[in-house]
Amino acid sequence: MRNRAAKLLIAILLVISVGGHWAFLQSVAWVSMVIDFSKDAPLAAAIEKAFDGKHPCNLCHIVKRGKETEQKQNAIKPKLKPDSWLLARAVTFESPSPFVEHTAFAEFFLRPLKEPPPVPPPRAA
Repeated sequence: MRNRAAKLLIAILLVISVGGHWAFLQSVAWVSMVIDFSKDAPLAAAIEKAFDGKHPCNLCHIVKRGKETEQKQNAIKPKLKPDSWLLARAVTFESPSPFVEHTAFAEFFLRPLKEPPPVPPPRAA
């Protein structure tokens, strides 16, 4: 049970982190608009009116403002540029000589070839 709850929490947090909550709220707004508009008109007309963009509800306005605010905040965040000279100095690799690698490869893979194959046991007469 605890494992399921943790997975559900992670899934919800991932959806929120990519902006899925706005899509959910917009879907709720569309469904409520279709329900409201279908009281006064046929269902086809209500669906068309809900999705034409000319008759937004309060929740549609909230979603639009929330998306715009989120985009502004993402644009304002400074992009941190790591100092490449610090990274280059901190991490240095020395490559081993090719001869040592070749020797280790040969010793590892060719050693069994130097030994003769095992002799089968004699057959009982």
